[in-house]
Amino acid sequence: MKKALSLSAVSVHALKVERPALEVLPRPEYTQANKASLAALGMRWIKANAHMWSSATMGMYGRAVVSFSSWLGGRTLTPAVAQQWFDEQVACKRTHYGVNFNLTPLRMMFKWAVEKNLVECNPFENVKNTIPPAPFRRDVFTRAEYVKMKDASRGTLVFPFVVIAYNTGLRGVDIFGLQWKDIDYDQQILRRRPQKTLRTGAEARIPFPSGSDLAEVLFQLRAATPERDPEGHVFPQYNDTYRSSPRGKLKTDFAMLLKKLNIRGRRFHSFRRTFLTNLASSGCDSVIAMHMTGITNLNTLKHYIVPSAEAMRQALAKAQQFSELL
Repeated sequence: MKKALSLSAVSVHALKVERPALEVLPRPEYTQANKASLAALGMRWIKANAHMWSSATMGMYGRAVVSFSSWLGGRTLTPAVAQQWFDEQVACKRTHYGVNFNLTPLRMMFKWAVEKNLVECNPFENVKNTIPPAPFRRDVFTRAEYVKMKDASRGTLVFPFVVIAYNTGLRGVDIFGLQWKDIDYDQQILRRRPQKTLRTGAEARIPFPSGSDLAEVLFQLRAATPERDPEGHVFPQYNDTYRSSPRGKLKTDFAMLLKKLNIRGRRFHSFRRTFLTNLASSGCDSVIAMHMTGITNLNTLKHYIVPSAEAMRQALAKAQQFSELL
């Protein structure tokens, strides 16, 4: 039996690179987890599921596992110890998002280990996520707010991102990574494989009809770049790793724009929720909405849709009209 890897030999980088196959440690060693055996289990879990995640996701999950294994030390991992760790995280006044984010990969890892018969139980199975003191505002941008943002940002680097995000629902990371090959100017369709769905191969396909804001921006970008490499980025300044963080500056500029226009409770990701909510309010079929956004899970689609009071009133009115015909 090979000796389990020590924690000092395990790093986030080590979790990403190819390593020799690990021997399956005896189930009691994983259940009676110490730093080395837990880190080895984390490496095995991440390597087995690497095809499902991006490198950034693998790195974040790896850091969560290494951080927890350092906290655990040589103690025996039981459900009570798992709950103790979670309570300490909450007591440190960390954000609810941060606490839940560290809990999720640990729960996923042990669930996978139980399915693979590597451990006897999932010590995090009954550890519940924290609930924010106030419900998170899942607001969407109104059409009037979009027009205000568009007019206020015209002539700045924020402008194309506002227009593209509002009219496509793409995440910020996917807009940053847009390549010229993703834009079919002949068919006037934008195709982009979202970063979060690389494992499924699903594409987001959004048309940009002539005369629309999206078409105007995309054609302006083409006119500003006469020589285009299909593999090149539409926004190369945000993909140059040798520059200081231009992506961070853009996000700051967008936050300042919202503050200037007194738009509260919204963030850049709200554009995605806005786009899907607008599709649902227009009566768009869920299958079409999933094709346009690259979403492959119906539950995920439901999470993004925030029906307005007006939309619910219209649905009720239609239901009443239908009942009168019966």
